[in-house]
Amino acid sequence: MKTFVFLSLFLCLFTVPGITAQTQKSTSEKIVSFFQQHPNTNLSFKEKTLAAVSLNESAQKSSQKEFQTAMLDWEASISKGEGGKALPVETVAKATKKFPGNTPEALQGRFKMYILQMERVHEDE
Repeated sequence: MKTFVFLSLFLCLFTVPGITAQTQKSTSEKIVSFFQQHPNTNLSFKEKTLAAVSLNESAQKSSQKEFQTAMLDWEASISKGEGGKALPVETVAKATKKFPGNTPEALQGRFKMYILQMERVHEDE
């Protein structure tokens, strides 16, 4: 069941409207590649990451509440250490300090910081 959810979320990345296929492919490919290189990454963390990416890339206003819920859930998992090397626990404190609150703008800012952090870790390896 978890594998199905993971694959479903992954497939959503390639069908979400609102951004170009190249940008979408680049971000999702880097994330998936990172997870492939780190097979011991917590499955729950993978699912939360892909859910947040999918909802972030959605341009629909109706998904803002879903995105907020997914982001807060993802941040909670990072705070518990599920992000491992890709997203250390202190990343949430830094992002929250730079982008405080739960407004759509703050969540977007923190989301971008997390993705950039994951990309940096991926490129360093």
